[in-house]
Formats: sequence, C-alpha cells, structure tokens
Amino acid sequence: METKEHIRERKRKYYIRNREYILQKSKQYNIEHQEEVIQRSEEWQKNNPEKVREIQKRYYIKHPERARESFKKWKDKNPEYDKQWRIANPEKLKKIDRKHYKKRERNLGFNPLNKYFEGLIAHHINKNDVVYIPEDIHHNIRHCLESGKNMDKINEIAMSYI
Repeated sequence: METKEHIRERKRKYYIRNREYILQKSKQYNIEHQEEVIQRSEEWQKNNPEKVREIQKRYYIKHPERARESFKKWKDKNPEYDKQWRIANPEKLKKIDRKHYKKRERNLGFNPLNKYFEGLIAHHINKNDVVYIPEDIHHNIRHCLESGKNMDKINEIAMSYI
C-alpha cells in the first residue's frame, strides 16, 4: 500500500512530465466552461475572505505600481465608494481625522537658514528653523520631528547645506 508521500511524489512527477498537456487542457476547460469557472471563483472568494486578503496583500507588495493604478481606475469607476465608506466607518474616519488635524496643529515656525533654489524642499531642523535640502534626501531618510526618529541623521546632512 502506498503512503500519502508516495502518492504525492508520483503526482508531482506526473505533473512535471505532463505539464504542457495539463496546462493546455486546463486552458481549454476554462474557455469552454467560462461562466462556471467565474461563478466557482466568486463563490470561493466569498467563502475565503481571509485568503483573498492575503493574496491581495502579496500582490500589492509584489506589484505596487500596478496595484495603485488598478485601484485608482476602480475608484474612478466607483465615485460613490468614498462617501459610502465614510458613512459606514465613522470611527475609523474620526481616527484618521484626529491624526490629520494633530499633524496640522504642530504650529511650526518658518525661519529659513539658507537660500531656496529649484529642486530643494524645506526641512525643519527644530520647531522654528528650516534648512532647504534636496527633495530626494528629504524623502529617502524617514524622520519625525515630534518623536526625534532619525533627526540626528537628516540634520547632520542638512547642516552641510547651510
């Protein structure tokens, strides 16, 4: 009597030997039974939402540009989605708004320490003083004035532009 591992190995070898034939048959079946395949797929997606989310996350991580583009097209076709989401998720919306307004209430001053020219962006080295540095540097070093995260690194670079 064969064990599960022997059967699995036999099936794997069969698939390797007959891969092209199996793919061709599968494509043919999908073409001939398109409506059934779509219905089965939709049913599976409804029954397995966690797996669908996991698959989508992996896709978004692997193809971020295509995913953003696809979502943007979908949002353009479904303009009511934002309104519906806001109505359906008032608690999440409050949390997002709180974070947004808190960031805007920082009351940062604007005392430039060097001259601005094309291609530079303002970086706060503290709550009042600003140093203009190249935009790519400012965006490549993730930092936060409030928490102090990476501020020493970016401020060290910023001082070379004074």
